[in-house]
Amino acid sequence: FGLLDEEDGWIRAKKNGKWGWIDKNGNIKIPFRYKNISPFVNGRATFFENGQEKNINKLGFEVPLLRN
Repeated sequence: FGLLDEEDGWIRAKKNGKWGWIDKNGNIKIPFRYKNISPFVNGRATFFENGQEKNINKLGFEVPLLRN
């Protein structure tokens, strides 16, 4: 395991080379399936899949990218 502090009591963690999120008790909140992923900012985390930038929300669902 590799752990990074996160927001709202969730911790970004790495297991077997994949990133996901756990809570402070070690319960999996979002499965370990991401090769790389950013921390959550405003309820969204960014990752790249097949060369495309994508976002997920805290339920683990893909959501549209926010653009300025």
